[in-house]
Amino acid sequence: MDNATLGMLFQLFLAVMLGVIASSKGLRPLYWVLSGGIIGIIVLFCQPSAKEEDIDEPTRAQRVRKGNRIGAYMSLFMLIGITAILLLNFEIIHVR
Repeated sequence: MDNATLGMLFQLFLAVMLGVIASSKGLRPLYWVLSGGIIGIIVLFCQPSAKEEDIDEPTRAQRVRKGNRIGAYMSLFMLIGITAILLLNFEIIHVR
């Protein structure tokens, strides 16, 4: 396997891990899947769990809202970055 394939498999592995960790914390996995690989995992580990048994419902709802918002913003920024890189590569390839 070449380096590009290994890199893509590693990113896929990180995306799955982010989804699993987000789900285990009571957050929406879809919001966290593209949240930036290792940086996303670090941020997600710092998020408090919304599934703790000793918290009241308003605190739980606030943790879910905040965690989902952070994940969605990180994923959005990652998508913008990926799009910009792809567009720049497309321009470089087709300008030559």
